[in-house]
Amino acid sequence: MKEDILEGLKSATSKGESLEQAMQSFYNAGYKKEEIEEAARDLQKHQFENQKPVEQDKSPKENKQIPKQIKSGKTIQKVSNYEQTTKKPKRKIMIFLLVAALLILLGVLTGIFLFKEELAGLFNKLF
Repeated sequence: MKEDILEGLKSATSKGESLEQAMQSFYNAGYKKEEIEEAARDLQKHQFENQKPVEQDKSPKENKQIPKQIKSGKTIQKVSNYEQTTKKPKRKIMIFLLVAALLILLGVLTGIFLFKEELAGLFNKLF
C-alpha cells in the first residue's frame, strides 16, 4: 500500500503538483495519514539521496527545500500540515439546519405516537 502511495506522490510531483497537494489528494481518497506521511518521508529521502554533491554546492536554494531533519538523518514527525483545514461557515449552517430538521421530525413523530387515537379519529372523519 505504501509503495502505491509513494509511486503516486512521485508521479504527482513530477507533473508539477506540490507534495502537500499530492498528500492531500491521497488523504481525501481515504488513505491513512500515517502511510501518506511515511511515503512522503521516503520520497524526500530518495530525492535527497539522488542529488549529486556538485549540484548541492551550486544550488543552495534546493538544499533549503529539504528539511533539516533529513539532512541530519533524523526522522520527521510531520511532513506538512495538509490535514489542518478550517471549517467553512456554510458547513456549520448546513449542520445546524440538519440538526433542526431532525429535532422537528422527532417532535412530529412523538406527537403522532402520543395522539394516535385522536389523529385516527380525525382522519376517519376527513376520509
